[in-house]
Amino acid sequence: MAFDERLAARIRKVLAGQPGVAEIRMFGGLCFTLHGNMVCGVAGEELMLRVGPERQAQALGRPHARAMDFTGRPMKGFVTVAPAGLATARDLRRWIDLGRDFVAGLPPKTSRRTSPPEKKPAAPGIGAGRRRAAPGFIGFPPQTLRFLADLESHNHKAWFEAHRDDYQRFYVAPALAFVETLGPRLKPVSRTLNYAARINGSLFRVNRDVRFGQDKTPYKAHIDLWFWEGEQRGWDTPGLFLRLAPGRLTLGAGVHRFGKAALAPYREAVLDKRRGPRLVRILDQITAAGPYAIGGETRNNVPRGYDAGHPRAELLKHDGLFASLEQPPPPELAEAGFTDWCLAHYRALAPLHRWLLALASERSETPA
Repeated sequence: MAFDERLAARIRKVLAGQPGVAEIRMFGGLCFTLHGNMVCGVAGEELMLRVGPERQAQALGRPHARAMDFTGRPMKGFVTVAPAGLATARDLRRWIDLGRDFVAGLPPKTSRRTSPPEKKPAAPGIGAGRRRAAPGFIGFPPQTLRFLADLESHNHKAWFEAHRDDYQRFYVAPALAFVETLGPRLKPVSRTLNYAARINGSLFRVNRDVRFGQDKTPYKAHIDLWFWEGEQRGWDTPGLFLRLAPGRLTLGAGVHRFGKAALAPYREAVLDKRRGPRLVRILDQITAAGPYAIGGETRNNVPRGYDAGHPRAELLKHDGLFASLEQPPPPELAEAGFTDWCLAHYRALAPLHRWLLALASERSETPA
Protein backbone atom coordinates (compact mmCIF):
# COMPACT_ATOMS: atom_id res chain seq x y z
CA MET A 1 0.00 0.00 0.00
CA ALA A 2 1.36 3.41 -0.94
CA PHE A 3 1.44 6.07 1.78
CA ASP A 4 1.27 9.85 1.75
CA GLU A 5 4.86 11.11 1.78
CA ARG A 6 3.70 14.60 2.73
CA LEU A 7 1.97 13.31 5.85
CA ALA A 8 5.08 11.27 6.72
CA ALA A 9 7.20 14.43 6.42
CA ARG A 10 4.79 16.30 8.69
CA ILE A 11 5.05 13.53 11.30
CA ARG A 12 8.86 13.64 11.14
CA LYS A 13 8.68 17.36 11.88
CA VAL A 14 6.50 16.77 14.96
CA LEU A 15 8.81 14.02 16.24
CA ALA A 16 12.04 15.91 15.50
CA GLY A 17 14.30 15.98 18.56
CA GLN A 18 12.49 13.10 20.29
CA PRO A 19 15.09 10.52 21.43
CA GLY A 20 14.48 6.91 20.46
CA VAL A 21 12.39 7.50 17.31
CA ALA A 22 12.78 5.12 14.36
CA GLU A 23 10.86 4.31 11.17
CA ILE A 24 9.70 0.90 9.96
CA ARG A 25 7.51 -0.38 7.11
CA MET A 26 4.50 -2.04 8.68
CA PHE A 27 0.72 -2.42 8.16
CA GLY A 28 1.27 -1.72 4.48
CA GLY A 29 2.55 1.77 5.23
CA LEU A 30 5.19 3.60 7.23
CA CYS A 31 5.23 3.45 11.05
CA PHE A 32 7.11 5.53 13.61
CA THR A 33 8.30 3.84 16.80
CA LEU A 34 9.57 5.15 20.13
CA HIS A 35 12.15 2.83 21.70
CA GLY A 36 10.71 -0.01 19.62
CA ASN A 37 7.01 0.63 20.35
CA MET A 38 4.77 1.91 17.59
CA VAL A 39 3.44 5.43 18.15
CA CYS A 40 1.87 6.33 14.82
CA GLY A 41 2.13 5.76 11.10
CA VAL A 42 0.79 6.53 7.64
CA ALA A 43 -1.48 4.19 5.67
CA GLY A 44 -2.60 5.71 2.41
CA GLU A 45 -3.63 9.26 3.32
CA GLU A 46 -4.65 8.41 6.88
CA LEU A 47 -2.84 8.64 10.19
CA MET A 48 -2.50 5.38 12.13
CA LEU A 49 -2.28 5.97 15.86
CA ARG A 50 -1.69 3.80 18.92
CA VAL A 51 -3.60 5.29 21.86
CA GLY A 52 -4.02 2.23 24.10
CA PRO A 53 -7.22 0.43 25.10
CA GLU A 54 -8.12 2.87 27.88
CA ARG A 55 -8.06 5.95 25.65
CA GLN A 56 -9.44 4.40 22.48
CA ALA A 57 -13.03 5.41 23.24
CA GLN A 58 -11.90 8.97 23.92
CA ALA A 59 -9.99 9.08 20.65
CA LEU A 60 -12.91 7.67 18.69
CA GLY A 61 -15.07 10.44 20.12
CA ARG A 62 -13.07 13.00 18.19
CA PRO A 63 -14.14 14.01 14.66
CA HIS A 64 -12.63 12.11 11.70
CA ALA A 65 -11.42 9.14 13.79
CA ARG A 66 -12.40 5.50 13.38
CA ALA A 67 -11.22 2.16 14.69
CA MET A 68 -8.17 0.83 12.89
CA ASP A 69 -9.28 -2.17 10.84
CA PHE A 70 -7.38 -3.88 8.04
CA THR A 71 -8.88 -7.38 8.29
CA GLY A 72 -12.50 -6.81 9.24
CA ARG A 73 -11.58 -7.06 12.91
CA PRO A 74 -10.80 -3.71 14.66
CA MET A 75 -7.43 -3.56 16.41
CA LYS A 76 -7.72 -2.88 20.12
CA GLY A 77 -5.98 0.34 21.17
CA PHE A 78 -5.48 1.67 17.63
CA VAL A 79 -7.35 4.30 15.60
CA THR A 80 -6.99 5.90 12.19
CA VAL A 81 -7.62 9.56 11.46
CA ALA A 82 -8.85 10.86 8.10
CA PRO A 83 -7.04 13.73 6.34
CA ALA A 84 -9.78 16.17 7.36
CA GLY A 85 -8.77 15.68 10.98
CA LEU A 86 -5.14 16.56 10.22
CA ALA A 87 -5.66 19.89 8.47
CA THR A 88 -3.32 21.95 10.66
CA ALA A 89 0.00 21.32 12.34
CA ARG A 90 -1.73 21.70 15.70
CA ASP A 91 -4.32 19.06 14.74
CA LEU A 92 -1.59 16.57 13.83
CA ARG A 93 0.48 17.28 16.93
CA ARG A 94 -2.48 16.81 19.26
CA TRP A 95 -3.21 13.41 17.72
CA ILE A 96 0.43 12.31 17.91
CA ASP A 97 0.65 13.46 21.53
CA LEU A 98 -2.08 10.94 22.38
CA GLY A 99 0.13 8.21 20.99
CA ARG A 100 3.29 9.51 22.65
CA ASP A 101 1.58 9.71 26.03
CA PHE A 102 0.58 6.04 25.83
CA VAL A 103 3.83 4.67 24.44
CA ALA A 104 6.00 6.70 26.85
CA GLY A 105 4.73 4.49 29.68
CA LEU A 106 5.66 1.23 27.93
CA PRO A 107 8.96 -0.59 28.51
CA PRO A 108 11.37 -0.20 25.60
CA LYS A 109 11.94 -3.11 23.28
CA THR A 110 14.16 -3.98 20.38
CA SER A 111 12.49 -3.10 17.11
CA ARG A 112 13.16 -3.97 13.49
CA ARG A 113 14.08 -0.59 12.12
CA THR A 114 15.10 0.93 8.87
CA SER A 115 17.49 3.42 10.45
CA PRO A 116 21.11 2.22 10.87
CA PRO A 117 22.05 0.77 14.28
CA GLU A 118 24.54 2.35 16.62
CA LYS A 119 28.13 1.68 15.62
CA LYS A 120 29.27 1.20 19.21
CA PRO A 121 27.22 -0.85 21.67
CA ALA A 122 26.63 0.46 25.17
CA ALA A 123 29.04 -0.70 27.84
CA PRO A 124 27.76 -3.38 30.23
CA GLY A 125 25.82 -1.95 33.15
CA ILE A 126 25.32 1.42 31.45
CA GLY A 127 22.25 2.56 29.63
CA ALA A 128 19.33 0.37 30.65
CA GLY A 129 16.56 1.05 28.17
CA ARG A 130 18.72 2.59 25.45
CA ARG A 131 17.90 1.58 21.90
CA ARG A 132 19.61 4.09 19.64
CA ALA A 133 21.95 7.08 19.79
CA ALA A 134 20.58 10.39 20.99
CA PRO A 135 20.03 13.14 18.45
CA GLY A 136 22.15 15.36 20.69
CA PHE A 137 21.41 17.50 23.70
CA ILE A 138 21.69 21.21 22.94
CA GLY A 139 20.46 22.55 26.27
CA PHE A 140 17.17 23.28 27.99
CA PRO A 141 15.70 26.22 26.06
CA PRO A 142 14.40 29.30 27.92
CA GLN A 143 10.88 28.06 27.15
CA THR A 144 11.45 25.16 29.58
CA LEU A 145 11.68 27.40 32.63
CA ARG A 146 8.84 29.54 31.27
CA PHE A 147 6.64 26.47 30.90
CA LEU A 148 7.44 25.32 34.45
CA ALA A 149 6.68 28.77 35.88
CA ASP A 150 3.40 28.96 33.97
CA LEU A 151 2.46 25.45 35.11
CA GLU A 152 3.13 26.47 38.69
CA SER A 153 0.74 29.41 38.28
CA HIS A 154 -1.93 27.51 36.30
CA ASN A 155 -1.78 24.04 37.80
CA HIS A 156 -4.99 22.54 36.44
CA LYS A 157 -5.91 20.13 33.67
CA ALA A 158 -7.51 22.64 31.29
CA TRP A 159 -4.36 24.75 31.13
CA PHE A 160 -2.08 21.74 30.82
CA GLU A 161 -4.08 20.23 27.95
CA ALA A 162 -4.07 23.57 26.15
CA HIS A 163 -0.27 23.66 26.46
CA ARG A 164 0.50 19.98 25.87
CA ASP A 165 2.55 20.89 22.79
CA ASP A 166 4.85 22.97 25.01
CA TYR A 167 5.06 20.11 27.48
CA GLN A 168 6.33 17.76 24.76
CA ARG A 169 8.71 20.27 23.16
CA PHE A 170 10.20 22.01 26.19
CA TYR A 171 9.80 19.47 29.01
CA VAL A 172 9.91 15.92 27.64
CA ALA A 173 12.14 16.26 24.56
CA PRO A 174 15.10 18.15 26.13
CA ALA A 175 14.93 16.07 29.33
CA LEU A 176 15.18 12.79 27.43
CA ALA A 177 17.94 14.13 25.19
CA PHE A 178 19.83 15.17 28.33
CA VAL A 179 19.51 11.66 29.79
CA GLU A 180 20.69 9.99 26.57
CA THR A 181 23.68 12.33 26.32
CA LEU A 182 24.81 12.32 29.95
CA GLY A 183 24.07 8.65 30.73
CA PRO A 184 27.03 7.11 28.87
CA ARG A 185 29.38 9.71 30.34
CA LEU A 186 28.72 8.72 33.97
CA LYS A 187 31.20 5.83 33.95
CA PRO A 188 33.78 7.80 36.02
CA VAL A 189 31.18 8.01 38.79
CA SER A 190 30.01 4.39 38.53
CA ARG A 191 30.17 1.83 35.75
CA THR A 192 26.96 0.20 36.97
CA LEU A 193 24.64 3.21 36.94
CA ASN A 194 21.40 2.66 35.05
CA TYR A 195 19.41 5.14 33.03
CA ALA A 196 16.44 4.98 30.67
CA ALA A 197 15.54 7.87 28.38
CA ARG A 198 11.79 7.60 28.79
CA ILE A 199 8.99 8.71 31.08
CA ASN A 200 8.86 6.41 34.11
CA GLY A 201 12.51 5.63 33.41
CA SER A 202 15.01 8.35 34.24
CA LEU A 203 12.32 11.01 33.70
CA PHE A 204 9.62 11.01 36.35
CA ARG A 205 6.01 11.60 35.39
CA VAL A 206 4.70 15.16 35.50
CA ASN A 207 1.47 13.93 37.07
CA ARG A 208 1.34 14.12 40.85
CA ASP A 209 -0.04 11.22 42.88
CA VAL A 210 -2.64 13.23 44.81
CA ARG A 211 -3.62 10.26 46.98
CA PHE A 212 -0.77 11.04 49.36
CA GLY A 213 0.47 14.31 50.78
CA GLN A 214 -1.17 17.65 51.29
CA ASP A 215 -0.43 19.05 47.82
CA LYS A 216 -3.43 18.18 45.65
CA THR A 217 -2.37 20.04 42.52
CA PRO A 218 -2.44 17.57 39.61
CA TYR A 219 0.99 18.36 38.14
CA LYS A 220 4.55 18.78 39.42
CA ALA A 221 6.00 22.11 38.29
CA HIS A 222 9.51 20.70 38.04
CA ILE A 223 11.51 18.13 36.09
CA ASP A 224 12.90 15.19 38.07
CA LEU A 225 15.67 13.02 36.61
CA TRP A 226 17.24 9.93 38.21
CA PHE A 227 20.23 7.68 37.44
CA TRP A 228 20.16 4.66 39.73
CA GLU A 229 21.99 1.55 40.86
CA GLY A 230 20.47 -1.92 40.92
CA GLU A 231 17.33 -3.42 39.45
CA GLN A 232 14.90 -1.00 41.12
CA ARG A 233 14.91 2.73 40.49
CA GLY A 234 13.37 3.76 43.82
CA TRP A 235 14.64 6.57 46.01
CA ASP A 236 15.91 3.96 48.51
CA THR A 237 18.78 2.94 46.22
CA PRO A 238 22.03 4.87 45.60
CA GLY A 239 21.84 7.17 42.61
CA LEU A 240 22.31 10.59 41.06
CA PHE A 241 19.44 13.04 40.84
CA LEU A 242 18.60 16.36 39.25
CA ARG A 243 15.58 18.59 39.72
CA LEU A 244 14.84 21.64 37.57
CA ALA A 245 12.20 24.02 38.92
CA PRO A 246 11.33 27.65 38.23
CA GLY A 247 14.32 29.62 39.46
CA ARG A 248 15.93 26.63 41.15
CA LEU A 249 18.17 23.70 40.20
CA THR A 250 19.06 20.86 42.58
CA LEU A 251 21.68 18.24 41.79
CA GLY A 252 22.92 15.51 44.07
CA ALA A 253 23.98 11.96 44.84
CA GLY A 254 23.01 9.48 47.53
CA VAL A 255 20.02 7.70 49.03
CA HIS A 256 16.95 9.79 49.80
CA ARG A 257 15.61 7.34 52.37
CA PHE A 258 16.99 3.97 53.43
CA GLY A 259 14.57 1.08 53.23
CA LYS A 260 13.86 -0.93 56.36
CA ALA A 261 16.39 -3.58 55.38
CA ALA A 262 19.12 -1.00 54.70
CA LEU A 263 18.80 1.29 57.73
CA ALA A 264 20.38 -1.03 60.32
CA PRO A 265 23.40 -1.89 58.10
CA TYR A 266 23.91 1.85 57.49
CA ARG A 267 24.02 2.53 61.23
CA GLU A 268 26.40 -0.38 61.75
CA ALA A 269 28.66 1.07 59.06
CA VAL A 270 28.61 4.49 60.74
CA LEU A 271 29.81 2.87 64.00
CA ASP A 272 32.32 0.63 62.27
CA LYS A 273 35.94 1.55 63.08
CA ARG A 274 36.96 1.49 59.43
CA ARG A 275 33.92 2.49 57.40
CA GLY A 276 32.66 5.14 59.81
CA PRO A 277 35.77 7.35 59.78
CA ARG A 278 36.01 6.91 56.01
CA LEU A 279 32.46 8.24 55.64
CA VAL A 280 33.32 11.29 57.76
CA ARG A 281 36.40 11.98 55.60
CA ILE A 282 34.27 11.69 52.45
CA LEU A 283 31.64 14.12 53.73
CA ASP A 284 34.33 16.58 54.82
CA GLN A 285 35.99 16.28 51.41
CA ILE A 286 32.71 16.99 49.61
CA THR A 287 31.72 20.01 51.69
CA ALA A 288 35.23 21.43 51.26
CA ALA A 289 35.11 20.95 47.48
CA GLY A 290 32.15 23.24 46.84
CA PRO A 291 28.80 24.61 48.03
CA TYR A 292 27.43 21.14 48.75
CA ALA A 293 25.09 20.32 51.63
CA ILE A 294 24.70 16.96 53.37
CA GLY A 295 21.08 15.87 53.69
CA GLY A 296 18.97 13.04 55.02
CA GLU A 297 18.98 13.92 58.73
CA THR A 298 15.36 13.44 59.82
CA ARG A 299 15.61 12.70 63.56
CA ASN A 300 15.99 15.12 66.43
CA ASN A 301 17.63 12.51 68.62
CA VAL A 302 19.90 9.50 68.23
CA PRO A 303 17.81 6.33 67.81
CA ARG A 304 17.06 4.34 70.93
CA GLY A 305 19.77 1.81 71.75
CA TYR A 306 22.63 3.86 70.31
CA ASP A 307 25.18 5.93 72.20
CA ALA A 308 24.31 9.64 71.93
CA GLY A 309 27.88 10.45 72.95
CA HIS A 310 29.49 8.55 70.06
CA PRO A 311 31.75 10.79 67.92
CA ARG A 312 29.63 9.97 64.84
CA ALA A 313 26.27 10.08 66.61
CA GLU A 314 24.99 12.88 64.36
CA LEU A 315 25.11 10.51 61.38
CA LEU A 316 22.84 8.12 63.26
CA LYS A 317 20.06 10.71 63.01
CA HIS A 318 19.93 10.13 59.26
CA ASP A 319 17.22 8.01 57.64
CA GLY A 320 18.79 8.87 54.29
CA LEU A 321 22.16 10.23 53.20
CA PHE A 322 22.89 12.42 50.22
CA ALA A 323 24.99 15.39 49.16
CA SER A 324 23.44 18.07 46.98
CA LEU A 325 23.90 21.42 45.36
CA GLU A 326 21.00 23.87 45.20
CA GLN A 327 21.21 27.14 43.29
CA PRO A 328 19.53 29.22 40.55
CA PRO A 329 19.78 27.57 37.11
CA PRO A 330 23.27 28.28 35.74
CA PRO A 331 23.87 29.94 32.33
CA GLU A 332 25.06 26.55 31.03
CA LEU A 333 21.50 25.20 31.35
CA ALA A 334 20.61 26.48 27.89
CA GLU A 335 23.78 25.07 26.29
CA ALA A 336 25.04 21.66 25.23
CA GLY A 337 27.77 22.14 27.85
CA PHE A 338 25.23 21.68 30.64
CA THR A 339 26.10 17.99 30.62
CA ASP A 340 29.76 18.91 31.31
CA TRP A 341 28.64 21.17 34.17
CA CYS A 342 26.57 18.39 35.72
CA LEU A 343 29.27 15.77 35.24
CA ALA A 344 31.82 17.92 37.07
CA HIS A 345 29.51 18.14 40.09
CA TYR A 346 28.65 14.44 40.00
CA ARG A 347 32.37 13.64 39.98
CA ALA A 348 32.78 15.73 43.14
CA LEU A 349 30.00 13.74 44.81
CA ALA A 350 31.19 10.37 43.51
CA PRO A 351 33.03 9.28 46.72
CA LEU A 352 29.76 9.32 48.68
CA HIS A 353 27.97 7.44 45.92
CA ARG A 354 30.67 4.75 45.94
CA TRP A 355 30.55 4.44 49.74
CA LEU A 356 26.78 3.90 49.63
CA LEU A 357 27.09 1.52 46.68
CA ALA A 358 29.66 -0.58 48.56
CA LEU A 359 27.32 -0.71 51.55
CA ALA A 360 24.44 -1.86 49.36
CA SER A 361 26.66 -4.47 47.68
CA GLU A 362 27.78 -5.87 51.03
CA ARG A 363 24.16 -6.13 52.17
CA SER A 364 23.11 -7.97 48.98
CA GLU A 365 25.96 -10.46 49.40
CA THR A 366 25.16 -11.19 53.05
CA PRO A 367 23.26 -14.49 53.43
CA ALA A 368 19.71 -14.15 54.74
